[in-house]
Amino acid sequence: MEAKPSPAADGGGSSVPNSFICPISLQIMLDPVFASDGYTYERTEIEKHLAKSKTSPMTREPLDAKLVPNRTLKSDIIAFMEKHPELSDEWYFPPACSTAPSLVREQRWSELQALLAEHPSIANKTVEPSYTLFHLICQYGSLPMLASFLELYKVSARGLSLSSTLTPLRMMFSSRNASLHQPGIQCF
Repeated sequence: MEAKPSPAADGGGSSVPNSFICPISLQIMLDPVFASDGYTYERTEIEKHLAKSKTSPMTREPLDAKLVPNRTLKSDIIAFMEKHPELSDEWYFPPACSTAPSLVREQRWSELQALLAEHPSIANKTVEPSYTLFHLICQYGSLPMLASFLELYKVSARGLSLSSTLTPLRMMFSSRNASLHQPGIQCF
């Protein structure tokens, strides 16, 4: 299995196996599917392609619309990403998730929860330059939104390190002169 050096892992020596990369988006796949041309694609990308063209993006031959989940590859990708959380920005970012920052700023928690339920991997992705969704919630969200996010995050996503959790929390509480010991707020 050939691997491409990862720009995100400059000094770490991590490289992403080519089989993890969607040939359309050129990102690490989130939901890999087999197509009838024998190639594996990110589901969202191949579905968009099939909506425009009924030919393979790789071979230009006719392509059947039937897609089969590549569960083995998905498991391999998840295991790899758990070992290399520093590569999370190379993971496929579904276009539907581009609304996440505005959902946080507008405090539309139920819509953000639905988005996270459908795409849990965006929880620790950079959604704006230098900001993960977690950072935005610390900056613009309410304490109940943050508490709910952290509870959801424990269940649905992985890779958030303790230091990356504490830094935005310190910033939020110092900028708002808030305290973790306010009534009704539990420390975990």
